[in-house]
Amino acid sequence: MAVYREKKRPRLLVLGLIGAGALIVLGGIVAVLGAGRPVGETPRSRVQRSLRDMSEALDLFAIEYPKSQAGQPSGAGPALARARQAFEAARPDLATIDPTQATAFGTALTSIERQVAAHAGVAAVLPPVTQLRADLAAWLQHP
Repeated sequence: MAVYREKKRPRLLVLGLIGAGALIVLGGIVAVLGAGRPVGETPRSRVQRSLRDMSEALDLFAIEYPKSQAGQPSGAGPALARARQAFEAARPDLATIDPTQATAFGTALTSIERQVAAHAGVAAVLPPVTQLRADLAAWLQHP
C-alpha cells in the first residue's frame, strides 16, 4: 500500500524573510563599496579640505616650534611634515584652479621648511607661518 503525502508548498513568510535577508546583504555590500567616495566631491572641495588640514598643521607647528627651540620635546617636525603632505595633496587641483596661489603657497612652505632646517629662531620662523596661515584663510574665504 502506498502512502500519498502532499508536498508542502514553500511558505510566503519564509520566502519573504529570505528575500529581505538578501536585500540587507546587498545593501551592505553597496554601502561598503561606496563608502570611499564622497558624493559630489569637486576639485575645489578637495583643495579646500587639504588647505584646511595644512592650516591646522601650521597652527600646531606655531605652537610647538618654540618648544623645540627651547630644547623641549615637541611635535613641530611632524606638524610641518603634515602641512607639507596636505599641500602636496592639494597641489594638483590647486594648480588647475589657481596656479598663482599654488606657486605662492608652495614657495612660502618651502621657505619655512628651509628656515626650520637651518634652526632659525622663533622670531624668524613664526611670522612667515602666520602670514601663510592668513593667506590660506583668505583663499578659503573665496567661494
